[in-house]
Amino acid sequence: MQSISYAIDGGNWIANAPFSIPTHGSHVITFRSIDWCGNVEPNRTITLFVDIRNATSSISYTLVYSPNFVVASTTFTITADDAGGSGVQTISYAIDGGNWIANAPFSLATHGSHAITFRSIDWCGNVEPNRTITVFVDIQNATSSLSFTRYMDQTT
Repeated sequence: MQSISYAIDGGNWIANAPFSIPTHGSHVITFRSIDWCGNVEPNRTITLFVDIRNATSSISYTLVYSPNFVVASTTFTITADDAGGSGVQTISYAIDGGNWIANAPFSLATHGSHAITFRSIDWCGNVEPNRTITVFVDIQNATSSLSFTRYMDQTT
């Protein structure tokens, strides 16, 4: 074998050596060999997809009161999209800096402020940067009181 060469996406022939493709999307690799007598192998091609973009996740829920008040029955749902990529493999979330939890709709039952951190990972292992929202769960009933001053009409 005198040489092996390849071309990426119809570009110039390059002598065989390890290479990488840094751009996202579909690519055609054409390759061939030439023996010592000058016989050129018919071109062979392979099409591959390079995924260098992470998926993007979002969280949905219904506010009870703006800017960030919810109640214990509020359901949080996280979804992700990997448009033009390898697809979403996992979505996970953590509450108040705790362990990552596999995605499923959830609610928060503890009164107070909570940080919900979430992310997705695609099938190529691209990890989305963590996203965090903070909500305040209000599970305490409002209380009211009435005070009055007795008034007596002393004219009679």
